[in-house]
Amino acid sequence: MQDKIELLDAGLLNDKEKLKAIDHWLRVMGWSNGWHYDLDIIWILRKIDELGLKKGSTIIDAGAGLGVTQFILAARGYNVISLDFADRRVPKYSKNIFTIEQAGNDLIGYTNEYMEFMDYSRNQGHKGKKSGGFLQLLKKLLDPKRLRLNIYTVNNLLKKLLNIRYILETMGNHEEFGKITFLRGTFNNIPLGDNAADLLVSVSAFEHNTYDDMPSSIVEFMRVVKKNSLLLITTSASKDKDWYFKPSKGWNFSKETLSAWFSISESNIVFSYPEVFKGILGSNLLKKRMPLSYKLSAENGLPYGRLNDAQYIPVGIVKVKK
Repeated sequence: MQDKIELLDAGLLNDKEKLKAIDHWLRVMGWSNGWHYDLDIIWILRKIDELGLKKGSTIIDAGAGLGVTQFILAARGYNVISLDFADRRVPKYSKNIFTIEQAGNDLIGYTNEYMEFMDYSRNQGHKGKKSGGFLQLLKKLLDPKRLRLNIYTVNNLLKKLLNIRYILETMGNHEEFGKITFLRGTFNNIPLGDNAADLLVSVSAFEHNTYDDMPSSIVEFMRVVKKNSLLLITTSASKDKDWYFKPSKGWNFSKETLSAWFSISESNIVFSYPEVFKGILGSNLLKKRMPLSYKLSAENGLPYGRLNDAQYIPVGIVKVKK
């Protein structure tokens, strides 16, 4: 496999087998995906299949958070080092299915605005903000202006309280699943030795790093994978220039920037933005799979879930360690 930069086309959704795996683990975990994450994950899984990576191999999932990719990889038999700067606890619906260990340091003194934006503790019962009591909660639920949001919230809550897919999965055989290690660290200072992994993947996380630190993050990514191993990174592509999207606290990158940072020549870049955007705009399946949360807000990369207003489109980067 060779170095490559390519925009992620909606045609990736035609891979029904991988889409089924994504849906299964989302339902088990009780989560939903970002609007383009299906494309990102399918692209990464296809590259892994092309690579022929053996079960038992070690994969770093950089910026994994509580994303579903790490669980899909572990279910495939890979040992996953789940790297993130956030403080995480083992998710409720991963228990009795996956073996998860925690490692790393407490990152004293390190700050990044995205750390507060993605406060996983609010979904896990610690360090969360107080709700204001039962009466305030009831008032919010009965507010007619929030009706659609409340229906969405209550529906998600009911699914989590009665998660049949999780119950059924716990009855299965998980002996061949890989182990997951929650490792706390930053992209610029990964607490691992050189050549520690057979592959590094990253799903729509790179853009949330500090802009000036991004080139050095790529150097650090390369350090922790073995010779002839790959980086498989998805991030956000802009049409013509780098720009920062404040609501999601993420950067969008031009072809020229990605080419320079990853040292990938023009001949290995497929970046027809208008054509790929048109395919995304016309994808009925992408519209059908759109999480309701996007339709309820303008403060995201897809205001009110309208594909024609997408602020960016996903891009995949393959980088080989020579």
